[in-house]
Amino acid sequence: MKVLNVSQSFEVRGGSDVYFHLLTDLLRENGVLVEEFASSNNDDQFPKEIDFENSGISDVFGYIYNFEAKRKIDKYVKGKKFDIAHLHIYYGMLTSSILQPLKNNSIPIIQTLHEYKIVCPTYRLYDGNNICFTCKNNNFYKSLTKNCNRNSFARTALSAVESYVSLSFGSQSLIDHYITVSDFQKKQIVDMGFDANKMTTVHNFVEVNNKFINNKIGDYVLYFGRLEKEKGIQVLLDCFKNLSSSVKLVIVGDGSYRDEVIMQIETSKTLQLNTKYLGFKQRNEVNIIIQNAKFIVVPSIWYETFGLTVIEAMSFSKPVIGSNLGGITEIIDDGIDGYLVEANNSNLLTEKIIRLWDDNSLVKTMGENALLKVKERFSKEAHLNKIKDVYEKVLNK
Repeated sequence: MKVLNVSQSFEVRGGSDVYFHLLTDLLRENGVLVEEFASSNNDDQFPKEIDFENSGISDVFGYIYNFEAKRKIDKYVKGKKFDIAHLHIYYGMLTSSILQPLKNNSIPIIQTLHEYKIVCPTYRLYDGNNICFTCKNNNFYKSLTKNCNRNSFARTALSAVESYVSLSFGSQSLIDHYITVSDFQKKQIVDMGFDANKMTTVHNFVEVNNKFINNKIGDYVLYFGRLEKEKGIQVLLDCFKNLSSSVKLVIVGDGSYRDEVIMQIETSKTLQLNTKYLGFKQRNEVNIIIQNAKFIVVPSIWYETFGLTVIEAMSFSKPVIGSNLGGITEIIDDGIDGYLVEANNSNLLTEKIIRLWDDNSLVKTMGENALLKVKERFSKEAHLNKIKDVYEKVLNK
């Protein structure tokens, strides 16, 4: 079998980018021929990345429909006889312009849905303050009533236009099958008006690396991942503003909420004593930081599609305190390998943080349970078998 693995960029900026490369490695390790296609500023055979921070008019149009991506993917696949094109997050950089060239070259298309973009212009089912289902049944224009994209009418309008353009160029009609990363995500998308028969749930996986597993009980609580409002980072800061200086918090990551995090640490006497922000770190650095943590907190206030950071932490034999929302609820067993806490409730979150912080024996037991779960339910082998089943299902249609 020969697979074309497609994503927005070769650069790793988030969980979907990590998975894009992990899937390539997993398939190759098991004898599948795989080539990767994404935007790049270092190789002319791929379309250039769009600079969203310093974008011009051409970048705005390229965000909606990328003619360069269309030309280059058509040239790339010709004569290579790919059996499957496996897409991840392709919009924004590559756009729906790549779909018709794949179909023209008789390549079936599968897409792993890492968020809710297929039914929500701003990807999150979140309007900036609350979980939101306003755009149900492809009524993307309704997002304009809420300014869902960073509370900006212009940004929201651009997102809505992009969603309609993507729809017209096949974001729903030209994809043969979708992979959802949790049953929860699948249910939300179906409830938004999508066909359940076109989707199969395949949970993410994580590779257990024994060199990062030890019996050491760490000396800080860890948050790692994107710094965004919907990730619940403010809830976490509110907790530590009321915690003793002996309970330490380390924050790793980057995002639009970064400056707010830094400002609050600098202006709060309590946070100055118990909270440290390390910024963005490379994967090898993050591994060491996780290894030395006591436990991990994932305080999201939106519908996480899965929670890759949760199983990553568990693979280090670390308990996780997570919100009782979204795909996280399919990973954590409350009281067994971590805690599930009501989202956006800093009092309850504080209570669970103190409970774990004060009980090293519980941390150890929960960590052992977490590692066992990862090995049994979120292994490479289980994931590979399910991915291959989806491939066969599409090829045998």
